[in-house]
Amino acid sequence: MIESVSSSIQGFVQLLGDRFLPFAMAMSAVGVATMAIIQMAREIFPIRRKFHEFEVRRWFDKAAAHVQEPEILEAWKKAGVAPPDPAKAFHQLVRLTTAGDANALLSLEIERLAGQMAAASRVAADFPPVGPDFMHCLAAYASPADLARVEAERAAYASLAKEDQAAAAEARARVQHHIQRAIDGLQIGVSHRWKFWHHIASLAIGFVIVLAALSQQRKEWGMAGAVVISILAAFVAPVSKDLVAALQQLRKK
Repeated sequence: MIESVSSSIQGFVQLLGDRFLPFAMAMSAVGVATMAIIQMAREIFPIRRKFHEFEVRRWFDKAAAHVQEPEILEAWKKAGVAPPDPAKAFHQLVRLTTAGDANALLSLEIERLAGQMAAASRVAADFPPVGPDFMHCLAAYASPADLARVEAERAAYASLAKEDQAAAAEARARVQHHIQRAIDGLQIGVSHRWKFWHHIASLAIGFVIVLAALSQQRKEWGMAGAVVISILAAFVAPVSKDLVAALQQLRKK
């Protein structure tokens, strides 16, 4: 009985493979073509660079807008810390990381870009005058009193009493914690949105390819049918390569 069940399942899988494999192979070809088009576009056009520039500038704008909230702005003024200018913060980031070559910085993968920002933040923390707006954007969610203390006591740290040194070190640690979390947040957000738009582009290109193929037989499918099939195929195409490989393995067994 077990052998009968096994042979029935194998026969069903064989039939499924024979019926479904041609469609899966066609969708696999659409998926490969889609990925090739996207990769070619990324090589020819500065898509990643423009996307990163938009995201980083937007992130600086958001940090500066947070500081401009009435209660927070009042706390910054009370601590004697200047609110950041997001445009200056962006240029200071570029200067501290690549000596002014924005294209080189923004063309990096987001993980490497975040790493460069972290390195620049350490320089700005050690030498506040080289990047005050950049530093203040990174520390927008930190305590302004801690930020003021870090900037005021950095140069005179060695001459402070031990108790003051400990307090300054704690303030610096708190500020650095907020800076690192801010950079991590930027990296996570940009990575998520990059993958999302990559997926949307894949679906759109797959839809266009399949619709163009089906439009040659518009009389058979009808325009509405061709559109529906193209939408479904656009979702199937990205995973068809794996499906084809799995079906081919099953057919060999």
